[in-house]
Amino acid sequence: MKIGLLIVGFGRVGQALAKILSDEATLLKSRYNLDVEVKGIVDIKYGAIYSTGGLDLVGALRSINEYGSFEHHKDYIGSISPLNLIEKEGYDVMVEVTWSNIKTGEPALTYIKKAIESHKDVVTTNKGPFAVAYREIVMHTNKYNGIVRFEGTVMSGTPAISLGRECLAGAQIYMMEGILNGTTNYILSRMEEGISFGEALHEAQRLGYAEADPTSDIEGWDAAAKAVILANSIYGLDLKISDVDLTGISSIGEEDVKKALDRGSRIKLLALISPDGDVSVRPTYIDDRHPLYNVSGVLNALLYRTKMLGDVMISGPGAGPVEAAQAIISDLIYLSRIYRYRAR
Repeated sequence: MKIGLLIVGFGRVGQALAKILSDEATLLKSRYNLDVEVKGIVDIKYGAIYSTGGLDLVGALRSINEYGSFEHHKDYIGSISPLNLIEKEGYDVMVEVTWSNIKTGEPALTYIKKAIESHKDVVTTNKGPFAVAYREIVMHTNKYNGIVRFEGTVMSGTPAISLGRECLAGAQIYMMEGILNGTTNYILSRMEEGISFGEALHEAQRLGYAEADPTSDIEGWDAAAKAVILANSIYGLDLKISDVDLTGISSIGEEDVKKALDRGSRIKLLALISPDGDVSVRPTYIDDRHPLYNVSGVLNALLYRTKMLGDVMISGPGAGPVEAAQAIISDLIYLSRIYRYRAR
């Protein structure tokens, strides 16, 4: 079954997805039965292109690289609101990859709800809507009998959510502990090597790990958003970021890191998530007996503590355009299996 896609947002993640879908089309179809056709792409910066017969993704990428917009693309339909395309017929899944706003969830929250109301399924890597309105999205999805997949919202392409929700179903997860932000983990790891907080932050910005305004990372907001998504999706809670006991790493100095090392410990920005809704994100001393002790650099990791299996940990890249695009591919493969089952 061919799945029609509408891609909303065409920044680094959207472009990485288009490249994968173009370069790996044969493999994805032969090995995973994933056969997709991108009907439309809309971006507030580049404009919109749409074709009922499917878009040439190579041409779409070339338009951005050569002209900085879709204006010269043969399927250009103007600079229009994403909502105009979301309401269109002729596609099956909206892939939403616009910028993330963890305060309001907008505009992505509106896009997701509109797609659901238009009887389209949704795949997104945008943590904002799920950090502020998880229960609302779930209720909306149930009302319209849709499917929303959001694997990439927590650890990008590293499948932390599906591990907990699907692979560990029934294992009775009684606690989650995670290093959920690569920027802060990189800074703390570099400080262990003797450089200052400021130097480590500047280096992270130069390497592209941290934004020009790193507040969301170093003050813990990004990790808190991900912790809320995990709490709500794994435990069925209805938490907001304001419910998180939150402390960032901006007050951590070289002496703090040195003292930790002297006592055989490390400082990590650790998320703790329990089924009773007790969620915290704060700098924490962990010793070498802790499974997360050796998670360094920009890596993320999530430790599931379970009754049936003991500790189960997953670690991997927690950010990056290709990594986020991989999460989308994984969710699309999931949807393709559902569609084939329904078609029996």
